[in-house]
Amino acid sequence: MAFGVGAAFGINFFLMAQLSLRVTGMTWGDFLAAHLPGLALAGVVGTGVWAVVDWLREFHLSPLPLLIDTALLASAGGLLLCWILPSLFLGRDGLSLLRLLAAVAPAWPRMKKATD
Repeated sequence: MAFGVGAAFGINFFLMAQLSLRVTGMTWGDFLAAHLPGLALAGVVGTGVWAVVDWLREFHLSPLPLLIDTALLASAGGLLLCWILPSLFLGRDGLSLLRLLAAVAPAWPRMKKATD
């Protein structure tokens, strides 16, 4: 049952990717290059979290504290890695989004005052 659900998700991902590539005119190489920073981040964070969870299981933590610790570690670790090495873990598109947000961020207090 779980294999069928996983296969359906995989097929759906590749069909939607093919449709997106056709609409945008991108190639599969461009698509892969756009996903490499996310894959690198997932690999580094996933490896670190796996090691810490393995260590925490030695303390016989119940599932909920283990889940909370894991989520906090993955979130903090991912954000820290993106802050330390943004070009590696965010890529060109992520850096472009950060520049856009930095340009808009100073306007947020002004927009809030204007709507009050």
